[in-house]
Amino acid sequence: MSNVMIGVIVLVILFILLFSRMWVGLAMALAGFIGLVMIRGFDQAFAALFTTSFNNICDYSLSVMPMFVLMGCIISETNIGGDLYGTMHKWLGHRRGGLSYATVLATGLLGAITGSQLTGAIVMSKIALPEMEKQNYKDTLSCGCIAAASPLGILIPPSTAFILYGLLTEQSIGKLFISGLVPGAITIICFFVTIWIICKKNPELGPASETKAPFAEKVKALKNVLPIIILFILVMVGIYLGWVTATEAGAFGAFGALIITIVTKQMNKERFLRSLKETTNLMGMIMLQMLGTYILSTALTYSGLPAALGRMVVNMGLPQGVVIVAIIILYLVLGCFLPEFPMIMLTVPILYPIVTALGFDPIWFGVLIIVVMSIGMMTPPVGMIVFALAGIAKKPVGMIFRGVIPFVIAEVVVVVILCVFPQIATWLPGIM
Repeated sequence: MSNVMIGVIVLVILFILLFSRMWVGLAMALAGFIGLVMIRGFDQAFAALFTTSFNNICDYSLSVMPMFVLMGCIISETNIGGDLYGTMHKWLGHRRGGLSYATVLATGLLGAITGSQLTGAIVMSKIALPEMEKQNYKDTLSCGCIAAASPLGILIPPSTAFILYGLLTEQSIGKLFISGLVPGAITIICFFVTIWIICKKNPELGPASETKAPFAEKVKALKNVLPIIILFILVMVGIYLGWVTATEAGAFGAFGALIITIVTKQMNKERFLRSLKETTNLMGMIMLQMLGTYILSTALTYSGLPAALGRMVVNMGLPQGVVIVAIIILYLVLGCFLPEFPMIMLTVPILYPIVTALGFDPIWFGVLIIVVMSIGMMTPPVGMIVFALAGIAKKPVGMIFRGVIPFVIAEVVVVVILCVFPQIATWLPGIM
């Protein structure tokens, strides 16, 4: 039996284990170990198991992950999400559909700071949704904009999805962070245009508020969120100008978030311990999945399957656009069923050699799959973020899917823009 065929068998075993509901990390590790035994024998496979685990998990570059996770967990224990929405509400709430604009901005900023799309959905379903209901917004618009904006957390830096992609592909995490800024801004602008069109066509979906906050009150509201926004800007500027590495920026961000929450009296012993516990739990889950990824990647590398697939795709002479469309469809389907971490870990080790063999820019590809994954998370039949929001807000799933369709179209426009103008993702990293 050829090594390439063993690689195929490894993938079949992996999917069997996943469908049997085994943890993703364990399924990947077990499938990879079986493949190593078939290729190298039990003794060498057993030795490689520990060597691969130690060499990769003890890598210093991995320390960037717990820093940004801790930063997000600290902020999640505070009222910063509510403050963000309150500030955006005062500045934009008086406009037609203004609360939807405010929700998109606040959800995107909160998701970026915490690095999690679910945090935005949870916080805004408790804060923004009741306020929009009070202002007679229709549920399709209010729930649709929350569900659409929540995945911005994995696109706007600092993003744990970018960190994971960078670790797996050995790309600069700092450049990946910077690459997400312009596409993230374009996505928010497309969402704003979508809301404007929706409310222009049917003003009853998002009526304008009868009251307008005075300018002095708007400026005062900025004081609640200005420190955390300044911290976010300092982290990004520090990475962009080369003052700090991504790991140092994460440590600075976590320390800065802790100081801000202490000074604003939003942190106490119980909240701090909860943030540490949540960080530990998340990092345990992430490390298990990464361990499984490295073992599976080692087995696939020994089998030669990724390289063989890359050569096959190149030799087929398919247009680059056809290959990218196929990859986009794959991520749209997977995004309906899987969170971003397992999706990246399962697909990148296999697809990355194919993409690089075809000459695509690795930074651009990372941005593209993150954007496409965010679409998959809110599309039927099993849009994960939609079902999460439905469970949190106690709203019908079908209604949320109807509300999110215009925003899905807007994200498709972003994907098309990225494919036609890849410089959108590569320009800023290129001049770092």
